[in-house]
Amino acid sequence: MTHRDSGELRNYFDAHLRVSLELPADWDIGSTDEFPLVVLAPEASGFRANAGFSDRALRPSTQEGFVAAIEQLKSEQAADFGHYQLVSERRVVQDGCPGYLLRCRWDLEQGPTRVAQVAALYAVGTERLVEVHCTALAELESMYFTMFRRLLHSLRFIPVTD
Repeated sequence: MTHRDSGELRNYFDAHLRVSLELPADWDIGSTDEFPLVVLAPEASGFRANAGFSDRALRPSTQEGFVAAIEQLKSEQAADFGHYQLVSERRVVQDGCPGYLLRCRWDLEQGPTRVAQVAALYAVGTERLVEVHCTALAELESMYFTMFRRLLHSLRFIPVTD
């Protein structure tokens, strides 16, 4: 069974991460120790495509600090994931914030399962880094990456107001 995009979207706001986004209406919301926000597609081929969101301090809070975070992401992924393949990378701007997208493929530890991922970093304000990891089975990449693209393009970073 594969998931079909109905086109229906819903808005979601996460107060902890201060992000707003649109996601498919039938996706679930959860969390893990690593990602305070995870959005999960219905199961397809024994796997739930997902996007995990987290944030951390941008240190140092400079352009150089952002570049260092990008390089750290790239080196960690290459070291941590079996049969890692960097597909593409590019700079972006989302909601007025500088960002970086990295597209890759790698094998899950649990078996010979190939996954595809878009990892995104956004420098939000002067001191915060928002990280998003969108992951799907490589065999379903073309279907889910369209949804991931919509999700990332809808992302808004909500400032803290006093």
